[in-house]
Amino acid sequence: GFLSSTQFEANDLPTIADYALFASFSTFNVAGHDFSKYQNVNRWYDLCKATLPGVEANEEGIEALKGLLVEFKAKSA
Repeated sequence: GFLSSTQFEANDLPTIADYALFASFSTFNVAGHDFSKYQNVNRWYDLCKATLPGVEANEEGIEALKGLLVEFKAKSA
């Protein structure tokens, strides 16, 4: 399965693909997609958060998106 034989997307060292996937995964995650059944993906995400230089910059955008989603849901209710 996906990420079953490597730590990162392409191999055991991070590549630019991991940064791109990290940003996408973060967006889906904050939007409420349930990834609980994807253990390898969750392991990879935690590894990326802990080891990829610069991923904290993604958090600012994710927090802004969270706020927008909360506002949107409130207006839609």
